[in-house]
Amino acid sequence: LQFARVRRRPCQAEPQPVTLAQIAARVKQAQKGVAETPVVISAEKNVKYDAVVKVMDTLQRAGVQRVGLSVKQGV
Repeated sequence: LQFARVRRRPCQAEPQPVTLAQIAARVKQAQKGVAETPVVISAEKNVKYDAVVKVMDTLQRAGVQRVGLSVKQGV
């Protein structure tokens, strides 16, 4: 799993592998105490659906209230 935060300016660092617990902690930190801040998950097509569901479940259990899934149409 990789964590990448979307920013208005390009990020120079490559995404790094992290655990589910680390993802939850980083998302909570990025939300700065506002649990309603939406989180959108985007995964490459070779990522198993089960892995994406585990991330979504982990975030919801950590108190992230708005978790969504980005879907590319026509691919």
